[in-house]
Amino acid sequence: MEPDLPRGLGPEAHLSARTNAKRLGLALLVWALLLGSIAQDAAANDADPRHWLLQTGIYGRHYGSRPDLNEDYRYLGLEYHWVTRWLVGAATFRNSFDQPSQMLYGGKLWRPLEERAPLLHVKLVGGLVHGYKGEYDDNIPWNEYGIAPMVLPTVGVSGKRFTTDLVFYYRAGFLVTVGVFF
Repeated sequence: MEPDLPRGLGPEAHLSARTNAKRLGLALLVWALLLGSIAQDAAANDADPRHWLLQTGIYGRHYGSRPDLNEDYRYLGLEYHWVTRWLVGAATFRNSFDQPSQMLYGGKLWRPLEERAPLLHVKLVGGLVHGYKGEYDDNIPWNEYGIAPMVLPTVGVSGKRFTTDLVFYYRAGFLVTVGVFF
C-alpha cells in the first residue's frame, strides 16, 4: 500500500524524503561521534598551529523547499592554516544545480571564547567560486564567465586532530563538514 503523500508529489518524493532522513541521521551520528572525539582531544593544537585540514561535507540543506535543488554536495576541501590563524583553501563540490564546481579562498579563524569555550571557533572566508553555468549562471551574484566572488561565514568546534563546521551559503542553505588535521 502506498503511503499518503502530499498532493502533487509522487513516490519519488517519498523516497527522496526517506533518503534525506537517513542522510540526516547518519550525519548527526557522525557529528556526535566527532564532537565526542574533539572533546577528548581538548588539548589545543596551538603548540604548532600550522597545519593542513582535509574536510568533507556530511550533510547539506537548502532553506527553501524546492525539490529540484541538489542536496548532495559531495564537498571535498583542503585548507592550510598558518600560525596567525590565517588560512587558504580550495574545494570541489556539486552546486545546487548538480554542476561540478570549485572554490579558491582565503580567510581567518578566530576563537572568540577561547577562555570559556576553547574548542569553539568562527571562520570567515572569501574568494572565487566557479561552476554556475548555462541556465543557472544568474543564480549566484556577480557571476561573470562562470566565476563569482563569495564570502562564507562558518561556526565550528575543533580539537587537536578533528574539526566540524557549519558553513552558511548566502541565503541559500548550509553545509555541515567534518575534517582531520595533518
